[in-house]
Amino acid sequence: MKIGVYGSASGKISEVVRNKARIIGQQIALRGHDLITGACCGLPYDAVVAACQVHNRKGKIIGYSPAISLAEHKKFEMPTDGFDIINFIDEIYIDLPKSSRFKLRNVLSVNACDTAVFIAGGIGTTNEFTDAYDLGKNIGILLNTGGFSDLAKEIVDALGREKNLRVVYSTNPKKLIGTLENEHK
Repeated sequence: MKIGVYGSASGKISEVVRNKARIIGQQIALRGHDLITGACCGLPYDAVVAACQVHNRKGKIIGYSPAISLAEHKKFEMPTDGFDIINFIDEIYIDLPKSSRFKLRNVLSVNACDTAVFIAGGIGTTNEFTDAYDLGKNIGILLNTGGFSDLAKEIVDALGREKNLRVVYSTNPKKLIGTLENEHK
């Protein structure tokens, strides 16, 4: 299974929430799944670092960058360590504003997932969530992490449109990944 991890890439993030992101990454790696992120810093990268530390992991760690090259990715001050693969957007998009390139990256990374997990997050995470929702991905929300994740249930309930997906909520990172794994089978 390919599991995307999305959440706060910057701002004030507590060590408790960072640890939960690390547990998510460890669980994905321990269970042999691929981990997908937007190749960014913050909580998704905490999951990447933790997944890398799992001995004999079988799944890949895949990043989707808004950059057109590794050099530009580094210029954006985004991490490279820990990724088995970093996918870049096509150079035909070089003239798009940087913010548009980030949104394009969001669509590409979410599209590559079977399941998307959300931890805290702001407007960028909300964009990734709406992409996952519209694409009919199974979704896991890690509650009590702040930001978008703590508003997600109210948002989903208010959307008023049925999709062929399942949204799972939990405060426990291990249980969240286990439930999503069972949903995928």
